[in-house]
Amino acid sequence: MSYEVNRVLFGEKTKKNQAVFVGFFSPSSQPNLGLGWGKEKEEAKLALIFMVFREDCKIGFPGGGIEEGETLRQAVAREALEEVNLHLNKKELIEVCSHEIPELDLNTHLFAKEVSPDYLKNLKKMQEKAILAKHSVGETAGTLIIKIYHVSHRNEWLGISNLFKGSLAPSVREELAIFLSEVVIPRHIEVCGKEATMTHEILNDAVKKGDMIFRN
Repeated sequence: MSYEVNRVLFGEKTKKNQAVFVGFFSPSSQPNLGLGWGKEKEEAKLALIFMVFREDCKIGFPGGGIEEGETLRQAVAREALEEVNLHLNKKELIEVCSHEIPELDLNTHLFAKEVSPDYLKNLKKMQEKAILAKHSVGETAGTLIIKIYHVSHRNEWLGISNLFKGSLAPSVREELAIFLSEVVIPRHIEVCGKEATMTHEILNDAVKKGDMIFRN
């Protein structure tokens, strides 16, 4: 089932129900060591994002409902600990976007958290810790690390279109597009400099192939 999703100012509470989420990511210029051989292996620069399978097996960001008296940052820190067993420094959270879903009478608020450049080691540790989270069985069905990479000589993104075609939770398509456009990609370009292969134009094309309008 698809829902009407509208972007609102960050933190704006236009609906009765409120939920918060966090997107963990690691920008990097390191090659994807699991991708083929030769030229493709050398050119495939990537960034990684960390997401969860919800209990209904839809893909989303770690998070959940806000409890009475909590601020957005307090709520997302609690949810991250409960769902994926990760302690967040609330001061290090990046405000990404907020949406309203009228049919659910719900606002969703997404934060981002960058993890160490030693990305593979840290993200795998995140997966291992998530298994021990308080709500890992009741509210999530597992975690996944998503590789976002581009093979420059073929001018091709691998996996992005399929990700947007996948079974995503309500508002996650919109949140993911903004998360990539406004946080992950600019940070990736900053880290990689002239070697960056991830650009708005290339990703925009990949997302459109996945029947998703990418909002810059």
